[in-house]
Amino acid sequence: MFVNVASYETGRFGGGRRAVCFVDVKCDRVLSEFVRNSRGIPSGEALRRVQAIEAECARNPKVFSKLIDLFHDKYGVEEAEEVWRWLVEVGGVEPNLNHFNVKMRLYSQGLEADKMIGLKKSMEENGIRLDVVSYTMLIHVLGKCGQLEEAERLVSEMQGKGIKPNVVTFNSLLTSLSEHNDTARFRHWKSVMRKLRIPENAVTSHILVDSHVRLGQLIQAENLISDMIRRKKRVKPESLTSVMNSYASRGDIDGVERCRLLFLAAGLPLGEYAFNVLLKAFLRAGDAEGMIRTSKMMRSAKIEPNAVTFTTLMKACSAKGDVRRVHRCFNQMLRFGIKPDRITYNTLLNSLRVAGDFRNVEKYVKMMERSGINPDVVTYNTLLSLYSECGRIADVKNISTKMREANIAHTEFTYNTLISAYANAGDVDSAEEEFYNLKASEIRPTVVTLTALIHAHAKNENFFVAERILRQMKDTYGVRPNHVTYSCLIHAMLKHDAKDRAMKLYEEAKSQGFKINVKTI
Repeated sequence: MFVNVASYETGRFGGGRRAVCFVDVKCDRVLSEFVRNSRGIPSGEALRRVQAIEAECARNPKVFSKLIDLFHDKYGVEEAEEVWRWLVEVGGVEPNLNHFNVKMRLYSQGLEADKMIGLKKSMEENGIRLDVVSYTMLIHVLGKCGQLEEAERLVSEMQGKGIKPNVVTFNSLLTSLSEHNDTARFRHWKSVMRKLRIPENAVTSHILVDSHVRLGQLIQAENLISDMIRRKKRVKPESLTSVMNSYASRGDIDGVERCRLLFLAAGLPLGEYAFNVLLKAFLRAGDAEGMIRTSKMMRSAKIEPNAVTFTTLMKACSAKGDVRRVHRCFNQMLRFGIKPDRITYNTLLNSLRVAGDFRNVEKYVKMMERSGINPDVVTYNTLLSLYSECGRIADVKNISTKMREANIAHTEFTYNTLISAYANAGDVDSAEEEFYNLKASEIRPTVVTLTALIHAHAKNENFFVAERILRQMKDTYGVRPNHVTYSCLIHAMLKHDAKDRAMKLYEEAKSQGFKINVKTI
């Protein structure tokens, strides 16, 4: 019999209770009914219906189970528990293993491990022997809750009681161990499974694939999928895509291409996510042509590109310095009706920054804000770089102020850009102020930071301070000066006729293996 939850609800009756009736839509007959929200006793027709459902549940465990599931789906765990109690305590249903397993399943859906353990104890006290289904549900939930040792103990307990774990039991345990990256115990239980001669199913194979991917064992994962295809087992696209994604993250184009061929061998279409993984792989490898080929394959497969697709293509074109194609991708994205996200805008802005197109940068920042996307630290850093390179110091200061007003923390890159901008403008005080702010933010100065500060002082002929910072680089900050550090200071000294100092620094740089242009000296 099939019980349909989408039937009808009666009004209030008999002591203020609300009766929810489930009707068999095929024969239009009341199969089950439960009275809620009152302690009164139903009467008349309502009583007859309640008695009918009690009798039906007592006679047919499937109706009992279906009724509990329906109440769980519609009203939640507490209501379903109430139905269970009503049928057992009032309805005359004598609970057996099947009835308790229904309740066990009810708790498992909410991952209520403590209630499940309590129910197990209650079953044992009532002389009801748990079966493989009961244990498997417990093991699954304990594993999901991170109680791996207890889950393992239950598998051993099953065997001690003569209950043989099945493939679902082991799949539940292996999944939890894989998710917790517990390689040793995973291997142990996999070997136990083989000793018990429990055949692996498709789910087991996918658990093993996911485990190999988590451990970075991509060749093993790939071989396992190949074996599944050879044995004509069903391959989940998600498992194959996860292997492909891991190869893409490594920039391993060959591995990605092998996965693409496995998709074809398994008779699986490359979905939207798999195509985006392909694009990501070509992006990491700097293969713009490969990305264009992939985008054409997407169109051939009638897969509409999404924001990730376009953004990945834009990144590749930006890396190649092809600003026109970046623009084209962005405009095409808008024509598709796809809303650009913050990453898309930041990719576009960085491309325009490299091209020195500050007018369009400002235009797209305004468009970004109008679409409800607030600039983040990447956006502001892009603007700072652009204005710094253009020598627009007022705009540099304005962006720095906006960041603080928006409570966006300055990064190491932000401070380096600010100090460099002020150094180029000869504004030593502002450069020193930002250096102080950097240290106050507990960001460790790098060679870039300190070289920019040296440049600021050298440009203003503060050679004593510049040399002092040079000495502090190694002694105070543990940073080794580089070629640029010495060059900027030596050139500034020569420019302002401090040849003796420049010569001394030149010899120092030479002794450390740096080659400064001799003609300058």
